[in-house]
Amino acid sequence: MNLANGLSLIRLPLSLLGVFFFAEGEPLLALLFLILSGVSDILDGWAARKFGSHRMGSFLDRTCDLFSEFTFTLSFYVLGNLPWWLSFMIFLRVFMESFSLSHRRGAFQFRSAMTWLVFFFFLLKDILLREAPPLGRGMSEIALPFIFYPLATFLELLSFKTLIKANPVIRRYIDSVFDEE
Repeated sequence: MNLANGLSLIRLPLSLLGVFFFAEGEPLLALLFLILSGVSDILDGWAARKFGSHRMGSFLDRTCDLFSEFTFTLSFYVLGNLPWWLSFMIFLRVFMESFSLSHRRGAFQFRSAMTWLVFFFFLLKDILLREAPPLGRGMSEIALPFIFYPLATFLELLSFKTLIKANPVIRRYIDSVFDEE
């Protein structure tokens, strides 16, 4: 096992700890483990480029990324922090990526970064709501979803766009559908 693979594997318990603390009502600790998980993703990419990587390492990195995205999305949805339609978008993209024939790593990193930003924003929303004074909490509960939901939806739509552009099979299918009209 090399450094890059070790950093990929450490993302699994970091993600699970983030989900655990989120479920326990500790959004600051959940945010800390989300950030640590993201940092391990960045560092494993750096280690793979610096010290070399094998195909197995690339597969392991993508698998750990998808596992982390899936577990955070599922926990946010089950605990009522992520709306069903945004959860569905993320699950659909994660499902499509798990079967994707695309090996364009840059496009995958962009899509993954967009989903991590969505998680970050939703944890930030929880922290802001928790810290709001009682009088401002009602207004925050109304205003914050109008800020975070459109932003998160926009980021996920960008992720879908890059997934489609990076995958020649999906792109050919979409082109054939639009050519028939």
